[in-house]
Amino acid sequence: MGFINEYVSEEDIKEYKLDELWFKYNPGKKEVPSYFQHHWTVDRENNVFLKEVDGGREEHSNRVVFAFFIKGDLFEVVLDTVKGGSLDFSEQPYVRIWELIQITPTALVDKHKDLISLLKNALTSFAVSGVFTPVSNSIVKFNNF
Repeated sequence: MGFINEYVSEEDIKEYKLDELWFKYNPGKKEVPSYFQHHWTVDRENNVFLKEVDGGREEHSNRVVFAFFIKGDLFEVVLDTVKGGSLDFSEQPYVRIWELIQITPTALVDKHKDLISLLKNALTSFAVSGVFTPVSNSIVKFNNF
């Protein structure tokens, strides 16, 4: 089936503890705002999801932090968007170039030998911002591997 972008069901929010994940990246908040809806890029068949959890500010405005869940293991993936990709959503294919900054915990990376391939596939479906900006025919490239 592959990756799709969708809003997360209440059942999946509880199963994957997504509210707790939200609190991790929003310290000091006492509750998830009523207007907020969890969304992700998910491959249900393979029990894998990618969820944007934080965006860069100031000098790291091009930085994006994702939670990347693979069959029970949760990674934090830090990526920077890099110049050279598409500038307009009408470009076909739409090209997004990333630079991998960090994956943690590093101890689990070797357990998932297909991690980078899965990440690339998830990011291809995520494209620009998952459910918020649907982009068909996107291509993901990594600048540093």
